[in-house]
Amino acid sequence: MRGWLLFLLLSGSILGKTQTFNEAYDLIPTGGDLGVGIVVGHDSSLIVGVKTGSRLILLSVDSDSGSVQWNKSVFFPGFGLDLGRSGGLIKTHNGYAGTGGFFDGVTYEVLFVRWNAQGDTVLTRHFSTGHNCRGITLHQIQPNKYLIIGDREATSSSAARITVWAVDSLGNLLWEENVNTGVGQEEVRNTVALSDGNIFISAFSNGIHQSHALVMDTAGNIIWDKLYNDYFVMYCNEADTGMVCLNYAGSGTPQPYLQHMSFDGELGDGFLLNQQYPRGDSGHDPFLDENGDVYGLGTKLSGGLQGYMRKIRQDGTVVWERTYTKGTGTHYVWDATPTPDGGYAFTGSTNLNTQAVWVVKVDRDGCEVPLCNISLEEHDEAELKFYPNPASQWLDVEFPSAGLHSIEIADVLGRIVLQQQVSGIHGQLDVSHLSPGTYILQARNPTGHQWIEKVVIE
Repeated sequence: MRGWLLFLLLSGSILGKTQTFNEAYDLIPTGGDLGVGIVVGHDSSLIVGVKTGSRLILLSVDSDSGSVQWNKSVFFPGFGLDLGRSGGLIKTHNGYAGTGGFFDGVTYEVLFVRWNAQGDTVLTRHFSTGHNCRGITLHQIQPNKYLIIGDREATSSSAARITVWAVDSLGNLLWEENVNTGVGQEEVRNTVALSDGNIFISAFSNGIHQSHALVMDTAGNIIWDKLYNDYFVMYCNEADTGMVCLNYAGSGTPQPYLQHMSFDGELGDGFLLNQQYPRGDSGHDPFLDENGDVYGLGTKLSGGLQGYMRKIRQDGTVVWERTYTKGTGTHYVWDATPTPDGGYAFTGSTNLNTQAVWVVKVDRDGCEVPLCNISLEEHDEAELKFYPNPASQWLDVEFPSAGLHSIEIADVLGRIVLQQQVSGIHGQLDVSHLSPGTYILQARNPTGHQWIEKVVIE
């Protein structure tokens, strides 16, 4: 039996148990709609943060069908509103919160917004502690305390630097920490709330091949702070033994790498990936599954601008890569989230008649179509035999040893359509009542060993 297929079933992530969709939403037909944040809502819907000119929209879509449940706006006529990409929208203990930029036509201020669980605006605040200030990511560290992480220009001639602002639930500034050890014009790209309660922050210096990473506690104290030459853009997440990052690295033309980093910021093994990594301004923090495999999402340049997702082993082996589109034109991915049913959802923009919000939900194999990652030939005949396949009347199953075995057949929605026990080595299943289509056969022996196979009924 293929071990990865067993893992899929045990985790409940065969696509039959993960509903998928690929939808575009033209919320403001006269303006460019851009989905920049996505989280799982309090009612298990998908909540999408949308920026469009002078308006921020909170959009709720059904996590199974993609149908719109509601959308509600924050509107400042004459001003530009921005929401931080990939971490600028979060779910709080009693609603949602976001950070970004408030543009008055000359400079940016930090924007802080709170919504209740129904999407109604509770609070909007904007403030500045310098010339240009922008919130990029947001962390709720206490019920009434938030950390906004972004960048700040102290004056019109100053370079942007990593800055952390602590605010209360009313948006009042509690303290500010400016990190002045960077070089060049810095842009925050990735923050991670670590399991020890601290915050990992990474940024890159625009125009030079240098990345900046640090860890800070929630009181603003820097635990470590390092610069990395010849590294351009780091998107990292926490693993058991340190950080795992997807980034560009190398002098000259940077190449895509999977990079290991210790918890104190020391770089470990790096593996050159054999496929193009996403454009630097549209990658996303990688996700790790129970096996430690890494899932990267972003915007792929080759073959036109497309959304993409790929699965990578921690030794840099690319297991699979999938691309996504909706209609023609350009596609961007800006944020993503795991979903409770074992899949992933991401948001961005696609060009239909105008730029529209784009939301895609896939299973853990990146599949939009049921069972796209399972081949008819992927069964081990030395352990379990079943025939004929395709079948129409009877399906014979032969086990490698005698005993009391259980067999279940499920449709692609995960519904059990046939159950039978077999005593001995050979069993015969009557499948004549099943509708034509593809099914998953799961068999167990007395010791709990499992086989998982794909069966076609004609």
